[in-house]
Amino acid sequence: MAAESFVEILQMLKMMVLPTPVLLWNVNDNFTEAGELRKGAQNSDHFEARLEEAFHEIIFYTQLFHNHPFN
Repeated sequence: MAAESFVEILQMLKMMVLPTPVLLWNVNDNFTEAGELRKGAQNSDHFEARLEEAFHEIIFYTQLFHNHPFN
């Protein structure tokens, strides 16, 4: 819910917000201090799939904005 409240603020600052939020919980249990996903952790399969989708969205919008700049 807290992240949702930031969406309007980010949009007012003309920042792109991904259409689907990336929700991560129990970060200390699922990621190393270096930020690597711990394989076999309780939620690692979900996190891996959702992060992959998010990176796909980021690449898509980066290419879209690059090819069609907003003036």
